[in-house]
Amino acid sequence: MTGLDLCFLPVNNHGKELPTDLIVKFSKRYYAVLSNKPIAWNEMIANLERKDTVAPMPI
Repeated sequence: MTGLDLCFLPVNNHGKELPTDLIVKFSKRYYAVLSNKPIAWNEMIANLERKDTVAPMPI
């Protein structure tokens, strides 16, 4: 199993979903130094860009 964990601590508990543009912007900037990204990473970003929000998973 593979995966990428991105932890997020909301300021309040009102939101049940996260905006995907927040995740995509962070991921692209964080991984900008990795020039040869795995295909799975590119697919993950493409899938996120097709959605407006995603529900967080419990830790």
